[in-house]
Amino acid sequence: MQRKNGEIIWVRARARTLSPGDPFQLMVWTFEHLKDRVPSSSALTPKEREVARHIVNGHTSKEIGQAMGISPRTVEVHRASIMRKLGVHNAAELVTRMVIAS
Repeated sequence: MQRKNGEIIWVRARARTLSPGDPFQLMVWTFEHLKDRVPSSSALTPKEREVARHIVNGHTSKEIGQAMGISPRTVEVHRASIMRKLGVHNAAELVTRMVIAS
């Protein structure tokens, strides 16, 4: 899902009808923000998931490192591991795969 400010976030959406006779007449929707979850990434560590979330939002390695309190080089190591695990060859493929998978 995309926030108003353009940031991409992961959510779980659920709906419940309040009118069983006509289920679409009155519904209640809830959205659960999944901060550290990325679809099709069960093999990723929590740090890799966090790095992947920042990559999808367009942050640089330096920005990611500052936000996570790690060095930009460590971010690059996580990025390489993510790309290897998901079978992608560049950041554009990574973002595309993650966004389409949602």
